[in-house]
Amino acid sequence: MIFINLPVKTPCFRSYCYPQVFCGVCRWGVSTKSGQHTIYYTPKLSGFVQILDFVPTIYDENDDIREPSLLKVIKFETDQDRDVFLALLNSNLFYWLVTIFSDCRNLNKREIYSIRFDIENASVEIINHLGILVKELMRNFQHHSKIIKMNYKNLGTTLSIQCIYPKMSKIIIDKIDRVLAEHYGFTDEELDFIINYDIKYRMGLGN
Repeated sequence: MIFINLPVKTPCFRSYCYPQVFCGVCRWGVSTKSGQHTIYYTPKLSGFVQILDFVPTIYDENDDIREPSLLKVIKFETDQDRDVFLALLNSNLFYWLVTIFSDCRNLNKREIYSIRFDIENASVEIINHLGILVKELMRNFQHHSKIIKMNYKNLGTTLSIQCIYPKMSKIIIDKIDRVLAEHYGFTDEELDFIINYDIKYRMGLGN
């Protein structure tokens, strides 16, 4: 997917940065049928996206595991492809993209597939660094997660759901954006804009 119109509310971004970030995906390595390396995402949006390499745990009243009903799946041919795009999709950069080009309520495939990262032309250092950081991020998501009991009257049951709180891992997400800024050639001003975009709302610092 190619987005042509540049948003007017991001004046600090140079126009020639957009094509390398938002003009479609370059070698995703995605196969929705046969890929062995998976990421999961929920279409619900808040201050952060929730894109994971694990399925959040859900137990019913009998302590039986229940499958999440809203999780979407993307499969990759290699773990390297999976880790790079898992990092990219959890970045502040991707959140900014979603707020500009979506309805800000739902995360759809058109947003997922609009972000661009040319793995074949990325440096080994960039790819390895993203892989290390995203593994740290997933561990941190797990560490800060909580099991919350929720009563679903329409289902007549109570579920215990593993809830993820990405804002607790913002420091790691910012590290990912610094690596992406090196890859895309962002200026310090552009990186600062991305890391701090909507930060009061995202971190719950507003009134």
